[in-house]
Amino acid sequence: MCLAIAGFIFKRHAIVKKIKKVRSKKATRRRFILIGVALFSLLMLLYYSSTKYEFQNVFEAIKKLTEVSLTRIFGRLSIPAFFYVHYFPNVDAHYGISNIGTLSKIFGYDVFLDSRILFDYFSSNKKGGSLAISSIMDFYGAFGYYGLVIGSVMLGAFLSILDTFLDKLEKNVVNIVFIIFCFVFAYYLSQASLARSLLGYGFFFFVLTWVWLQKGIKIKLR
Repeated sequence: MCLAIAGFIFKRHAIVKKIKKVRSKKATRRRFILIGVALFSLLMLLYYSSTKYEFQNVFEAIKKLTEVSLTRIFGRLSIPAFFYVHYFPNVDAHYGISNIGTLSKIFGYDVFLDSRILFDYFSSNKKGGSLAISSIMDFYGAFGYYGLVIGSVMLGAFLSILDTFLDKLEKNVVNIVFIIFCFVFAYYLSQASLARSLLGYGFFFFVLTWVWLQKGIKIKLR
């Protein structure tokens, strides 16, 4: 989906221009509806391939997968926010930076597995699991309401600077790939802390790869 979005936005830089067809508003609206239905169907297919649901018939499958997909989009990622506000600091103290695994390995302290601890506290599932929490709510879990406000401002400033930087980049093939990496990073901010999005989900390594590709292109051109 990130590739499709990037290709749609920057297609004039990536492919040869063709004669532009004039579409009516109705045709444009129909096109966006079809794209939305196709993407939602793809999401349902991905959930079907990654779960162990057993369905009696096609209608039951469509109903259940639609429910799972809709709750994932419109509500499921919001529920852990209530858990964090209830748990911190009423049950346990705010954890600061103790949930960052990379720092725990460097400085030798025990990592606080916040998403797993809260899952075990609120869930009756004895098999274990973890919660998906946004970066903004992680700021609250770490430092309380001060962290929520200051962290949101810092994250907004960072994304604004990143957006300005990407907008000024030359839209060649390598830079478009890097923009796709940034889409993936921004997506993970909705269900992971900033530290996990930067390190655990690879944005830092995306940047290193992009820099390496840029140098490779310059050497090749010379």
